[in-house]
Amino acid sequence: MMKGYKMTILGEVKKILDKTLKAFSFKKEFVSPTYEYKRAEILRYAKEHDLKVFIETGTYKGETPAMLMNDFDELYTIELSEELYKMATERFARTKIKTHHGDSTKVLPEIIINIDKPILFWLDGHYSNAPFCAKGTLETPIIEELLTIFNAKDFPHVILIDDARCFGTEKDYPSIKELKKFICSHRPKADIAVYEDIIRIKL
Repeated sequence: MMKGYKMTILGEVKKILDKTLKAFSFKKEFVSPTYEYKRAEILRYAKEHDLKVFIETGTYKGETPAMLMNDFDELYTIELSEELYKMATERFARTKIKTHHGDSTKVLPEIIINIDKPILFWLDGHYSNAPFCAKGTLETPIIEELLTIFNAKDFPHVILIDDARCFGTEKDYPSIKELKKFICSHRPKADIAVYEDIIRIKL
């Protein structure tokens, strides 16, 4: 009896170690695309789908909306950290970029409800250990953010999720398989692709 129990425990430990080593190996070899590449991809999708509204979760230093300012009619960015929000608000005070402070799962619905057109979403509102960053209840609110979008008015939005490498390897991140299943349960016809560290969803 004890022998069988020990074998079961050893088997479970091996599974955990294999998963950890696999994740570590992936991160060690993976080189994330540059910020310039990612912003160029945002712009490419916006032009391809004629999207004039940009919503970002995770402002950080505000470099993304700053670069895209002249390519969208409306830009909204949400930041949980009070310090980073204040810096962004000062930076964009005389621009069309609207900064919002708070939890994206609460702020995002308030923004979306007033928009009657397709939106390009850049979801990057996860926790990181960079200076001034704040942490919410979860490491990433991605499921709640997506649910907010799915429960809003039905438009052919484009959703781009940054840091695809974290899915299935970091705390609170679903695996890519789990994420796809969740998306398809709400939008069965969604076009989903994952490459170059970005999850790309066309509704």
